[in-house]
Amino acid sequence: MNRKSHLLFFAFVLTLATAMTANSQQRTVDPLYVLPISDGVMFVDIQRIMKDVLPRALAGSPKMAEINADIDRFRQRTGLDLRSFDRAAVGVRFTNPTARVTKMQPVAVLQGSFNADTLVAAGRLAAKGKYSTEKYKGKTIHLFTLNEQVRLLGLFNARLSDVAVVALNSTMLAVGDRESVRLTIDATANGATGRNTELIGLATRNPAAVLGFGGNVPASATRDLNVGNDEITRSLASIRQAYGSIGTTASGYDMTTVLRTTSAAQAKSLNDTLMAGKQFAPLLIAQLSGDRAEFARRATDNLKITAQGNDVQVRLEVAQTDVSILLRTF
Repeated sequence: MNRKSHLLFFAFVLTLATAMTANSQQRTVDPLYVLPISDGVMFVDIQRIMKDVLPRALAGSPKMAEINADIDRFRQRTGLDLRSFDRAAVGVRFTNPTARVTKMQPVAVLQGSFNADTLVAAGRLAAKGKYSTEKYKGKTIHLFTLNEQVRLLGLFNARLSDVAVVALNSTMLAVGDRESVRLTIDATANGATGRNTELIGLATRNPAAVLGFGGNVPASATRDLNVGNDEITRSLASIRQAYGSIGTTASGYDMTTVLRTTSAAQAKSLNDTLMAGKQFAPLLIAQLSGDRAEFARRATDNLKITAQGNDVQVRLEVAQTDVSILLRTF
């Protein structure tokens, strides 16, 4: 092989390696990094929830069959099958349409496999003719007007009105209102992933979590807060960030939330407020009976509240047996 052939061969190998690396990165990019600039982010490990969390939590319960039936109904109506997705990320922006009103605008990015044609066909049917498309920066946004209550992805009750859906690539789908979906397209247009770095870091602190979140709490969200007690109101209004996770343990589930204030004094006040609420819990539990009372009592006993620096941590470990009681009785 002469020198020119060596150079051509090397160039070919380099090009092939670059292409393979790029394809691998596209396949494995976390949907959290696809979200537009957000005030709060959350991820959900869908496959672990479907294959581990729900079967464990619902072992021996007919609710698992009900959930699967709801998922199937949602798939038939929208073309989206929760079981075909691996991971989901949700970004939330807080907006202030007026000085005294704060609204949330969420957008979800789903990662997995889907059929765009099936999605559009099912969406058209569900929208009963109230369907349109628009082109935006080379993407086709599908716009549906549903105006009805549904079981979102078969798991959560939600009222859907105007829904926008766009395929970002062959493995990612963005769902939200028209503006939020457009912002997601804008965010992915140049391939940059440096948005929401701090919030993503908070949401992913627990590498074993099936769900994690991190968010900023704008002052406008608590400006008009009034719980009937000035001291408690001030404590809750001091929260400026929140993050946490839900994970599995050998015997059950672990839930952690961290509330961040702007000073150690505020954190101590918030900690005292939450501890007072825990001490008040037995009076409420006394109104319950049977398994409900037993579950509430154990949950209160296992609830750990601690303050460190500007943070207050609330941690709860729930045994598998208690989850079964919870699902059976509540």
